[in-house]
Amino acid sequence: NSTTINFDVKVDTTAPTLPTPTVPADYVNTAVDVNLAATDDGSGIARIEYSASGATVIGSTDIIGDQGTVRITADGTTIITATAYDVAGNPSESVTVDVKIDTVAPTLGYTVVAADPGVLGWQRADATVTRIPGDGGSGIATTTYTRDDGSGPDAPLDYDIDGPFILRDGEYTISATTTDRADNSTTIVFDVKVDTTTPLLPTPDVSPDYVNTTVD
Repeated sequence: NSTTINFDVKVDTTAPTLPTPTVPADYVNTAVDVNLAATDDGSGIARIEYSASGATVIGSTDIIGDQGTVRITADGTTIITATAYDVAGNPSESVTVDVKIDTVAPTLGYTVVAADPGVLGWQRADATVTRIPGDGGSGIATTTYTRDDGSGPDAPLDYDIDGPFILRDGEYTISATTTDRADNSTTIVFDVKVDTTTPLLPTPDVSPDYVNTTVD
């Protein structure tokens, strides 16, 4: 007497592949979609498990199937870690990416300092203008200036992008723009007036001798 049975045996010892998703290398000022897509030549992808920490916190979460998207919107740095599992239960190498978002514009102020301040907004000595930029997110990338003093491109302006600049005699309208690494920007416009020239008061012309009338 004999009995015959047929059955299948499936063996998959090969780990699936989960490429590191492509995300912006530096800060951006919009939401970021992190695309996770795994492949497996054996039993096939069952799920992708991911989590997030930092600016966005996400507990262990499964994407059923071989691909899915995780959207990050919070300002700051979010660290996403993901692992793919095939149907046989083999895990892929884990991948980790940093997502950096900054949607807040930087701040920008200024100071005007002269050795001899005048009145009504005038400075009686060369004025030193110092920028005061600030950014609590991605950090300042650039600060640029333009100026209009009504005297054309040869107007006296000593300028250093990384420090203060000096304004000499004239009336200036300064436009300053600071931009952070996420491309958020802030612009301010302010006036500076400098007059270091002593006014002239000529000696009035009067008779050197006594007169017997009113003198104007």
